[in-house]
Amino acid sequence: MPRLVRPTPALSLALAIALAGGAMALAACSGDDDGGDDEAADVGRLETVVEDDDLAEAVDVAAGGDGVWVVSGDGRVLAVTGDGLAEVEGLDEVSAAAGVGASDDGTLFAADPDRANLVRYQDGRAAAGEVPAVQQLSALTAAADGTVFIADHDGLQVVSISADGRVGEAVGDALAGPLSVAPDGTLYYVDDQVLGGRIVALAPGGGPEGLTREVERDEDGNPVEPPAEGAVAGDSYIEARDLAATDDGLLILTFTNEVWRIGDDGRLELVLRRGGGSALVALGASGDDVYVLDAGAATLSTVDAGG
Repeated sequence: MPRLVRPTPALSLALAIALAGGAMALAACSGDDDGGDDEAADVGRLETVVEDDDLAEAVDVAAGGDGVWVVSGDGRVLAVTGDGLAEVEGLDEVSAAAGVGASDDGTLFAADPDRANLVRYQDGRAAAGEVPAVQQLSALTAAADGTVFIADHDGLQVVSISADGRVGEAVGDALAGPLSVAPDGTLYYVDDQVLGGRIVALAPGGGPEGLTREVERDEDGNPVEPPAEGAVAGDSYIEARDLAATDDGLLILTFTNEVWRIGDDGRLELVLRRGGGSALVALGASGDDVYVLDAGAATLSTVDAGG
């Protein structure tokens, strides 16, 4: 789930160019919640779950079971409660860059890259276990059955860790992140988010299948062909910031404050667009609920993303 994958120093300039391009596109999409008279009107409706100043610095959201959590930029994990946000104790080693994931039984998963550990948090207790044969833990996601997929940035792989602790290589030769798992077990990931951004699907027992083309950029680093509603995903460029896989298709958060869906027919549908002071930074999904984290408005909301 957000987040840029952790870039190497050689990629820093490319990352800066990419983000600058996204910022310029975002500025062009300014507007208020009513759409106003701006060139790019808002699309979709959001229902606010919580509004809190801490969300202005938040970088990721995860949902599973009855729990919803957000991660702040300084690595704190905050649980969404009936009264707002409450800091989760015992998760001091969470990496804000790697993000969090959750399974259907309400277990929260986080990464401790410095120790190559996977941290599990359930029922108020945290436990950590080493992930063998990895070089640098990065983005992660969790499946409904408790299987966790973690990108190994420096090792160019995605490892899987089953609920009983078995470790395997799910994807090889991929600079993967962000990641998301659909209810049917299909793993989705962005391959080389900084320089290419191709979205890939890996169905259980199958091989990697590209869903979109790599992002082509002009000399200023801007995407040359933004997605168009109704376009076929496999023939389109789309610049993914985060992913959320649901029963109704794959949701894609872009760097331009938009959420698109790739449905079963492979076509792109615009689900959400926000301008003005919004800064959409992460998606999370659990059951029928799709959560959108807006750091600009300091809100966590649900969006109607039904197919």
